[in-house]
Amino acid sequence: MTATRIKTRPWDSAEYLQTEDDIAEYFEACLQEGGDEPAFIARCSA
Repeated sequence: MTATRIKTRPWDSAEYLQTEDDIAEYFEACLQEGGDEPAFIARCSA
């Protein structure tokens, strides 16, 4: 049996954050999801 390949594309959240409110909500979601994981928070802001 052959493994099924999944096609992915690079994701740049900056392309979808149009307003300051969008950015604030995105960062808030990162903080909630990442908790106290510094690498996760750093990746969100990169």
